[in-house]
Amino acid sequence: MFMMLRSLMVMNRAFVVGGVKLFGTSTIVHHVLKMCNLQSLLAHSCTVTISSLPRKALDGKLEKECSFRQEYMTNMLGCSKKDTIKFLHNNQELLKMTCEKFTKMIDLFAANSITEQDVFTSPDIFKRKYETLKARFEDLNQNTDLKSIRLSMINLSQRQFCKRYKVYVEDSRNREEFNDKHGLLTKSLGCSETFVASLVKTCSWFDNSKLSTIRKKMDVYLSMDPEFATILTERIWLLTFPIDVIETKLNDLKRLRIPRFIWTRSLNHLMKSTGEEYQAHLQKMVHEQAIYADCMSKEEYLCKQLECGESELKSMIRKYPTLLSVSIFKLQNHLHMLHKEFGFSNADIIKNALVFKYSKENLQFRFYELQKYSYDLPDLYYLTLSGKNYKKYVDKLKLSSL
Repeated sequence: MFMMLRSLMVMNRAFVVGGVKLFGTSTIVHHVLKMCNLQSLLAHSCTVTISSLPRKALDGKLEKECSFRQEYMTNMLGCSKKDTIKFLHNNQELLKMTCEKFTKMIDLFAANSITEQDVFTSPDIFKRKYETLKARFEDLNQNTDLKSIRLSMINLSQRQFCKRYKVYVEDSRNREEFNDKHGLLTKSLGCSETFVASLVKTCSWFDNSKLSTIRKKMDVYLSMDPEFATILTERIWLLTFPIDVIETKLNDLKRLRIPRFIWTRSLNHLMKSTGEEYQAHLQKMVHEQAIYADCMSKEEYLCKQLECGESELKSMIRKYPTLLSVSIFKLQNHLHMLHKEFGFSNADIIKNALVFKYSKENLQFRFYELQKYSYDLPDLYYLTLSGKNYKKYVDKLKLSSL
């Protein structure tokens, strides 16, 4: 008979023992128990069922609390009854917290125009202390110009909140001073309204960046060199890099004492490079600085190395317009080769500025080839001939040497 009862229980049919539903129909089980005279089993069944009564009583209490708290949320926040009940059922810990804390929290949210959806998506906000949340609302309302506050702004650890709060305050102060990001660029950098409007349309990063963040980045650049006010208007994308990257790289330039005229030309590569490539680029600039020595420009360097004046340099540039685009490394190597290896004078070099157009290997080949046909120093002019004219000249030398 015990096995029969067990089978009926497995069949998942509701029956009642001691007023509590078990398995099977109450009539069938009653007859089974009567036939078997299983008083001890009945007693055991009642014992197991009664143990669940406190849970039922607790559920009933929660249901009562749910009804009250649903009504309170609906009245204070305008929540729908259906959504609020679902929210409370899914977060039953809210039904177990004291009624005083719950109502104070809802009152606080209502006073700060928190939406029902914001509450529904942030149930863990109720775990925080009422006093802490109240203080955070007050700080944001009193010290910032935020038009609305979301729970995500305050549902943070103390450290996270302090960090964000600082940004909110800085943003508010910057808005007070510059009104918005447009004002910041026009007042601080002298950008035109047309430029800023174009920037907003074409650069999503600008629209997505906080006013205080842009201000901080600008301050870092301008503290490095006031000339950045001009540089930033021409390369506004420099504001896209994280502020810690900007600070690190500008501090490296300060530490290595690399002059502005070197790093301004290399700024694009410097800011975009990372790791070994970045370190290599820094070393390259250090090498450049060593070549320039006390010279502050490529023009000054050429004048010093060739012992010439500004007028002579301009004459060189007229003959070879892209002279100043030649790298300082190539200029140094060519000057050393022309002076020390070939023996040309400064006057020869000034007269034949096109010599900087050719590679070191090309010039060496031509120089030593021409030496075969003359005991004298080859004229530097012939080293700068075009490929076709140089060949004609060499062929002429070969004929004359026969």
